[in-house]
Amino acid sequence: MGWFQAILNKIDQFNALSLYDVMQKLFNDDEFTDYIIYLNTQVQLYEQGIDATGKRLDSGRNGYAPSTILVKEAKGQPVDRVTLKDTGAFYDSFKCYFIPDGGDGAIQITADTIKEQTDLLVEWGKDIIGLDEDSLALLRDMARTKLLTIVQSLKAAA
Repeated sequence: MGWFQAILNKIDQFNALSLYDVMQKLFNDDEFTDYIIYLNTQVQLYEQGIDATGKRLDSGRNGYAPSTILVKEAKGQPVDRVTLKDTGAFYDSFKCYFIPDGGDGAIQITADTIKEQTDLLVEWGKDIIGLDEDSLALLRDMARTKLLTIVQSLKAAA
C-alpha cells in the first residue's frame, strides 16, 4: 500500500473530512505551492534545462544564438543549456492550483508564456510547464509530511 493510500485510509476514518478539504488546505500552504514552482522553474528549467518529460530544451536545436550567449554571460546565467530565463518575468509568472476533477484532483501549473512576439509554448513545447518524475518524487515527499500534519490538525478539530 502506498503512502498516499495510507493517508486516504486515515482520512476515511474521520467522516467529517473530505479529500477536497485536505487538498485545499495543502494548496493554501504557500510553502507547498512555492515548492512546486521552484521545482519547475529553478530545478528543471534553470539548473537542468529540461521540460516535464525530462527532455533537454535544446535537444535537436542549436541552443542559444551567439548574441544571446554574450548577454547571458554578462548576466552570469548559464549558456550550456537553454533555461528560458532572461529577465525572470516568465519564471515570476508561474502559479499553481489544485483542480478537483471529480477524481483525486490534479495540480495545474500556469504561466504567462507570451514574451515579446513569441509564445514560449509554441517555441519550446507545452511541457515547459509541468513537473518531471524526479520533481514529482520530491513533491510527494513534501506532500507526505504536510498531509500528515493537515490530517492530524483536522482530526483534532473534528
